[in-house]
Amino acid sequence: MTILDEICAAKRVRVTQLKKERTWADLESESIWRDQRRSLSAALRRPHGEEMRFLCEIKRASPSAGWIRPGADAVEIAKTYQSAGASAISLLTEEEYFRGELADLPRVREVGLPVLMKDFFVDPYQVALGRGLGADAILLIAAVKDRPMLIEVRAAARELGLDVLVEVHHESECDLAHELEPELIGVNHRDLKTFEVDLATSARLVPYLPEGTRLAESGIKTRDDVVLMKETGFDGCLVGESLMRENDPGVALRRLRGEADS
Repeated sequence: MTILDEICAAKRVRVTQLKKERTWADLESESIWRDQRRSLSAALRRPHGEEMRFLCEIKRASPSAGWIRPGADAVEIAKTYQSAGASAISLLTEEEYFRGELADLPRVREVGLPVLMKDFFVDPYQVALGRGLGADAILLIAAVKDRPMLIEVRAAARELGLDVLVEVHHESECDLAHELEPELIGVNHRDLKTFEVDLATSARLVPYLPEGTRLAESGIKTRDDVVLMKETGFDGCLVGESLMRENDPGVALRRLRGEADS
């Protein structure tokens, strides 16, 4: 069993618990459910000739890295990202392996940028949960390889008005990405089975990617990395761990944006 399989198995158990705590009807009754969603894809789309967009991640820990920023205040980090020029926020809400907190979602939404609920989606209920907590978009991981479930979750997102970011790592996953017709497509440079990172993955997969806003994810640490992704044809970068490890994530983001010496 891979770590991805392990996380998804644990998530199914967690979703069963969440359904008992808050029914779909409970979520629909939340005032935030009725709020207009903000388009993540529009926020990250890069018109020709303009600079790269940044989807900046709030991540306290990960299975591969352990603790990254223990006790991080999600709202303060989101405000720091916003002031440094982020276009949107990616918020880890997975609790066991990434130390995310669902309660962060409505609070981070109030900062004002579009928010991606970054979690391991295994059930349409989680889309309703995201809507009820204020998410503007959700993540689907093609490597999960449960096509019927991914199609079902994607349909729920379309019905509830949330953008979908589909993440791929290998050519074999791109057909599924086409089928899901996402608003955003991301190439994860990190292999979720081995956790090895290879920035060349983006260039290799570009010819296979569906239309939509295109993001390069994971392993982006320097301004040169950002320029490479721009030249490869991407609209933006999802950056998290390299920013969260910095004393001042805002200064680090400005450096990636080319506003300070690297």
